[in-house]
Amino acid sequence: MADRKDQSRQNLNSMTVSELHKLVEQVVEEKLASHLGPYSPGSRNLSQVLDSMWSDIIKAEPGVPSPLELLREERGQWYKPS
Repeated sequence: MADRKDQSRQNLNSMTVSELHKLVEQVVEEKLASHLGPYSPGSRNLSQVLDSMWSDIIKAEPGVPSPLELLREERGQWYKPS
């Protein structure tokens, strides 16, 4: 953490892209760790993660417009070609 504080004191103009990328990664990792707790990569395999993601997708009932259709309709109302 002291390393990150030292880096954050640098002027952003003097940082290279890789230094800035590293700083952002460190900040994000710290924030995630503080909110989510430690990460254990062996807890689930990739297929379990993908299955979970697929089951969490919200599916519209038959006859109900999908979110994409609703967005297109909204866009059509606001941005009519002239």
